[in-house]
Parts: sequence; structure tokens; C-alpha cells
Amino acid sequence: MKIIFGLIVIVAALNFAYLEQQEWIDYRLLRNGNYDIEAVTVTCTAPGLKCGDCDQLFLCRKDGNELKPEFIENCSNYNQTCNIDRCSPTPTLECALINATFECRSLEGMYPDPGSCRDFHYCIPSKTGSTPIEKYSSKCEGTSFGYNPRTTYCDVPLRNQSCGASIVPICSNPGQTGIVRDNPTLYYMCRRHSAAHPILYPFLYMCPNGKKYNAINYECL
Repeated sequence: MKIIFGLIVIVAALNFAYLEQQEWIDYRLLRNGNYDIEAVTVTCTAPGLKCGDCDQLFLCRKDGNELKPEFIENCSNYNQTCNIDRCSPTPTLECALINATFECRSLEGMYPDPGSCRDFHYCIPSKTGSTPIEKYSSKCEGTSFGYNPRTTYCDVPLRNQSCGASIVPICSNPGQTGIVRDNPTLYYMCRRHSAAHPILYPFLYMCPNGKKYNAINYECL
């Protein structure tokens, strides 16, 4: 029994060490090209199955002296993505980014988009009942002003029509949390966005009744 318990402790320690050594990456850094991502290609180099993109699976077949791709199926039909030349529930880094979009996770209200200073989202009670809260997205007109999470208007002047630093800090570790700049009733929680890769996304939440978020105690006060 002592030996078994000792093995369990060792395995747990190794798993913890593995998680600690993973290189976590914020989805915004991936999207901006600040991380080495292998590009998906449809070029046939050998006969066999080949991913054309994150959804389409092709078969590379000989046509005379050439190899040409022939469409086989869409992996999305099975709620999967194309990975390592087959449909798989495990997405590649670039394919995981496709689903790295804002989700309504908390109370109804208006939320800024972590990846764009001009995008914002309305979270309202669902009319269909399929989900508790539905999302409607919008964007500030033009390129001179960005969304203000405090006033909920597009009234933040943009220098050189550029967003600059996000009002939602870049995620470096899972569990990282804090307030959204300029509106302490909004807060973020960095969580793994994909089960396959250490991609982090800052999911946004809102404190009820105008309360302010305390990141030290993880509560709205």
C-alpha cells in the first residue's frame, strides 16, 4: 500500500511539473503573428490524405505525372477540425484560434472585446432557451474612436487610428485574473481556450449591482 501511495504521489508531482513547464500563450499574441505557427498547406507532396485547411480534408491522387488534391469531406460535420491529415477532435494551434472568440459567460450587459478596441458585445437573456445568454456583437464606426467600457460608448480617441495596448491584460498563466481597465465592475479570468494546446483566453465577467471586483479575494465587493 505504501508503494502504491508513493507512486501516486510521484505521478502527481510529475504532472504538476509538466503543467508548470508548459509555455502558455495568449491567443492575441498568436493572432498577431508573435508566435511560431506552422502554416496549413494544400500542396500535395505525396499520395494520401491531406488537410487543406482547418475544416477540409483532401485526398492527394496521381493525375498523370502530377499529384492533385480531391475533396473528401468537411471535418466540421463531426464537430472536429483537420489535424495531421485526418478529422480530429484535437485542433492545431492555428485551427484553435478560429474558435477563440468572445463568449457571454456572466451577467447580461455590454462587454469590450479583448482583442480589438473597436469591437464590443451585448450579452442579453436568450429568447430561444438554447443558452442562458445570447451574444450580439458590434463595432465602432470609423477608425478614430474605440469602445469605452466605462461609458459604453465609442468615445476613446485613438492615436494614429491604432488600438494600442488592450484594456484587458495579456494572459501569461491560467487562473490569472484582474479588472478591466477603466471599469472595475468588469473582470477577466485567463483560462485554457483549447484542450489540445496551452492557448489562454481572457474570459470576461461582470460583478452584480455595480460591485467592484477584488482580484486578491476573487470576489465582487
